[in-house]
Amino acid sequence: MIKRLFIIISLLLCTSTMSKNLNWQVPTMGGIYFWTDVKVNNGCRIQENILTGHFRVLDCRNIRYGWGKYEDCLDIYKALTSDKSKAKKALLVHGLTVKKDSLQPLEETLKAQGYEVEYFRFSCFVEPLERTAVSFKNVLAEYAEDVDVVTHSTGAILLRQYEKDFNCKGIRKAVLLAAPNNGVSLVNCLKKIGCAGFAGINGKRLYEGEGSLPRSLPEPSVDFITIAGRNEGKPYFPLSALNFEHDGLLSTETGKLKSAQMNYVVKSHHFTIMEKQQVKDLIIEFFGK
Repeated sequence: MIKRLFIIISLLLCTSTMSKNLNWQVPTMGGIYFWTDVKVNNGCRIQENILTGHFRVLDCRNIRYGWGKYEDCLDIYKALTSDKSKAKKALLVHGLTVKKDSLQPLEETLKAQGYEVEYFRFSCFVEPLERTAVSFKNVLAEYAEDVDVVTHSTGAILLRQYEKDFNCKGIRKAVLLAAPNNGVSLVNCLKKIGCAGFAGINGKRLYEGEGSLPRSLPEPSVDFITIAGRNEGKPYFPLSALNFEHDGLLSTETGKLKSAQMNYVVKSHHFTIMEKQQVKDLIIEFFGK
């Protein structure tokens, strides 16, 4: 009931001429459950709420500067990002996570190489990747030159959805970390007991076998590498009963793609692979070629 009331009030306010004025510059959590970026630059972003369809503008500290119609938010966003940087861009894309900046350990490494680092945030549990790919396209269209992209986990599946729909337009090179490119055996286990829905609208489609989302998507047409983790720490149940190399969540083999420039394997857990110095070195070496 409260959720429905929130949606109705938000829609009424968004269609009101008052929506430009009723704003307090308050901190937010930055969005990940119900918000998807449609523009990102200089750490600022316009996000769309996938439940109500209204927009908001956040600065690099996740302070809300405005909300309502897209056009109103765009004016504020342009003012916040008027000082355009000409540095090369690296765009970091999270997976199915509650941490919007899960790839932050890579930020300083990339900045040291002259990159301006941006994060693409999306509603990974609620919004279908087919819709997210359109927002991803809008974000990439903001940049004057092609960008280098690093994805983690399901972020790689978003990249492949983007390849299917838009041919990876705006991307120079990509690195896919701990990617479920050939499906996730854990999702198969959840399907057998009728619990795949717990993985969210996208996660439940990442099973192994025919009809899965990974099987339906092409490999990226840009130069890319994959980096998978192997055997560090205990795996999540029920993977503990399976006899194959894994990163604690995914099998090591599931990350590999035939058209990759290289499929690397490092000693790492699924959720800490971005912290490994070996991974950082591989990314910088690949982007520098």
